[in-house]
Amino acid sequence: MGQISEALTPHLGIAAGRLVFSLGVLAASIVAAIVCALALAWALGEAAGHRRPPETQLFYAPVFYGVYAACVLGGAALVWAVPNLVWLTFAQIVAAFLLPMVVIFLVVLAFSSLPHAHQLRGWYLGLVVIAATLTCAGGIFGAIHGLL
Repeated sequence: MGQISEALTPHLGIAAGRLVFSLGVLAASIVAAIVCALALAWALGEAAGHRRPPETQLFYAPVFYGVYAACVLGGAALVWAVPNLVWLTFAQIVAAFLLPMVVIFLVVLAFSSLPHAHQLRGWYLGLVVIAATLTCAGGIFGAIHGLL
């Protein structure tokens, strides 16, 4: 990532190049945090039978917004509590081990909760299961490799 910052410095200067790169990384991490928290809140709500989309008002979807708030506050607390943020790389390893659970949730939701015309069936379901299995195996292999 330092090479990207260095590539910006001839055009913007050292301070501005680093600032633009840092703001890009910050924006990307904020978007990723929002997407991950929303996806988890939506998936848990769907799995628990509380079918409320994110557009629903706060008091009509307390489970969705409660899980979302817990994810955001938990992530903020983790970043605040860890003195050396490089340690959070371990969180990526944990995420790789949790990947199979998330993928299984998504496949089950696509098989059972989508409208009948869009549900996974037949050979396409098999293809998705194979792709999900390979993705999970790669994530776990990478996590184990990261631990060694």
